[in-house]
Amino acid sequence: MKPLLATLSLFLLLVFPLSAHDWGDQMREISKSLARVETPTSICTAFSIHQSRGYLMTAIHCLGPLLMVNSKLAQPIALFEQLDVAVIEANVHLPALSMRSSMTRAGDMVGGAGFGYGLKEPIFRGGYVSHPQAQWGDSVVRWFVFDAPFVEGMSGGPVFDRQGRVITLIQRTDPKSGLGLSTLQFTREFWEKP
Repeated sequence: MKPLLATLSLFLLLVFPLSAHDWGDQMREISKSLARVETPTSICTAFSIHQSRGYLMTAIHCLGPLLMVNSKLAQPIALFEQLDVAVIEANVHLPALSMRSSMTRAGDMVGGAGFGYGLKEPIFRGGYVSHPQAQWGDSVVRWFVFDAPFVEGMSGGPVFDRQGRVITLIQRTDPKSGLGLSTLQFTREFWEKP
């Protein structure tokens, strides 16, 4: 019995700190690409998709008059209103994130990041894909469902895989789960080419 417990303990010590360390490294890298989006009435998150052009992606519900990104004036350049997705331009040149090209599967580990609670530094939420392409009613829109809730201020931030590739953006949440579109491929023309 003791050899089994020793083996199990060693396994747990080796595996779990590595997993936490991986997410910590990912969060440090992702954070370099996040921007704080502010209007007179809200604080949200955006992430860089094209460094040299200053393009960022966020949720439309984060936009408003006097749109500021990292304290610099910004303007929307593409609005996908039915999908709650906006591409904005600002004189903010952060490292661009890359888009994941393949679909996720239920059970895949993913992370989300943003300026939750209006904090000055971004926060991280980790969890699993509950459903990569959920559909409600007659809608043609498919949703990515994440098993952890996001908090106010994280809207517009990225949901990413363990390699730091963007799967979707944070758009909606409830006390048990978060939602984002199942694909961002329709925005590919705005993303920096690798």
